[in-house]
Amino acid sequence: MSDLFPRFSAGIGHLFTEWDLLDRFAIARDHGFEGVELTLPYNKTPEELQRAKHAAGLEVIIFTAPLGDFMQGGEGIAAVPGQQQAFNASLNVALEYAQALDAQFIQIVSGRCFDQEKNPDKRDLYFNTFVCNVERAAEAFHNYKTNVALEAINTRDFPDYLLNLPEHLWQLLDTSKRSDIAVEFDSLHASVMGVDISKEILTNGKRYAHLQLADAPNRSPPGTGVLDFPSIYRAINTSGYRGWIGTEYHPGEGGSLNSLAWMEQAREALGAK
Repeated sequence: MSDLFPRFSAGIGHLFTEWDLLDRFAIARDHGFEGVELTLPYNKTPEELQRAKHAAGLEVIIFTAPLGDFMQGGEGIAAVPGQQQAFNASLNVALEYAQALDAQFIQIVSGRCFDQEKNPDKRDLYFNTFVCNVERAAEAFHNYKTNVALEAINTRDFPDYLLNLPEHLWQLLDTSKRSDIAVEFDSLHASVMGVDISKEILTNGKRYAHLQLADAPNRSPPGTGVLDFPSIYRAINTSGYRGWIGTEYHPGEGGSLNSLAWMEQAREALGAK
């Protein structure tokens, strides 16, 4: 990990969408970002993305493995018993992209577990299935120096999501035999679930491998919603977190280029010289 801090990665699935995905790499570089985050980049080939990355001189920090029917409201494939073949196929696709992009992390989305509150046995089955699949993914990506990353996702925007609180992630890490599974933190998801953002970062900042910032309640740029970002920045400093600062927010009607003022404030608050 570099001693430089902070370093910002642009979530170009949300930012700079006024331009084609391949053009967003250079635009991110020109506006102060040193890395990018890809959500589901599969409408471009690995080779196209690799060329865009190299031309811009940026790192790819994280991208997401294929999701099955999750974005259409289904349970997805990573935790559902009987979806092993589909999950393995998604890993094969993601491996091609990880190799081409030399990505630091591949996010595996746990997906949904319908009726989990009424059926705890079903939730346990899905949880254990997901643990096995995550371990399989971690082994598969190990040779590419890409770590599997997991994220707690809120149930307001994604009803029935299996892992929706930080403690669910820590439970999975305690359950797994592997030590190379990373955990990322998204301030919007956590806020929606009632998590005290500053307290969580103070408590577990060093355990998180990646932070993503957005304001609540509507995933707007930092400083435009209800979250106390000066307090969050102090918590990051105190916690000792030294990873990337990811940006996963909707820029709003002013457009992406007019949404970046918060970055200078963050650099100053986080101790950049």
